[in-house]
Amino acid sequence: MLKKLAFRLSLSSALRELGINEIVLNSPLSTEVVDQARKTGLTPKEVAIGIYAATAGRMNAMDKLAAQDVVRDWRLQPEVRELHYQTAMRGELFSLRVS
Repeated sequence: MLKKLAFRLSLSSALRELGINEIVLNSPLSTEVVDQARKTGLTPKEVAIGIYAATAGRMNAMDKLAAQDVVRDWRLQPEVRELHYQTAMRGELFSLRVS
């Protein structure tokens, strides 16, 4: 239970760094995303990149550029594995339906 809460808090923090409002994920979808990510061994930053890839088309240009800078920095950190980055950016990390 505590690990799930810690994952959710880390994901929320990562989404804020990307400038993404958590409201894009409704509660049942958020729970599904967290459960699926934990089962497959994804990190919160990898999940946030997947959500960014799914929602980037809805962001204004300035926010998108700022998010791209954050993602670029994250790629240099061990929390973001290259294979998962590539998969997330192709929109294939897992099927996301955002509202």
